[in-house]
Amino acid sequence: MKLITRPARPADAQRIADLSGQLGYPVTTAQAAARLASLLTEPEHLVLVGQAGDAGVIGWLHARRCVEIAVEPLVEVLGLVVDEERRSSGVGSALLRAAEAWARDKGVKELRVRARVARDEARRFYECRGFSLEKQQNVFTKELKTAR
Repeated sequence: MKLITRPARPADAQRIADLSGQLGYPVTTAQAAARLASLLTEPEHLVLVGQAGDAGVIGWLHARRCVEIAVEPLVEVLGLVVDEERRSSGVGSALLRAAEAWARDKGVKELRVRARVARDEARRFYECRGFSLEKQQNVFTKELKTAR
């Protein structure tokens, strides 16, 4: 299988939406297209796809360069998914390597990723690629009501 990683294009929105659903985050093609269109204009965001020959897009990665007060700038992987039929084929590793190269080009010395505690497979994947578990934390959300 010849794999290429490349920047995502608007035409990839449907496949990105399909793969998001496999990860447990259902999104419509229209939602994915709108979000992708916005992200592709942001220089601090990276959206890549992995493509394998005639199979088309079989994985995607979204990362963002983060600048915070308390820590050195870093790049955080916000999403990474590979088609269920293609996992363990090197696609995720290739996408991560491309994100690492992008982070280095941005002058960043750290790559961060978060994974749910229950995702044992994801934890093993990242640990096998040199990531170390730094901490576990709670995530709080609050739904904001729109002003009328």
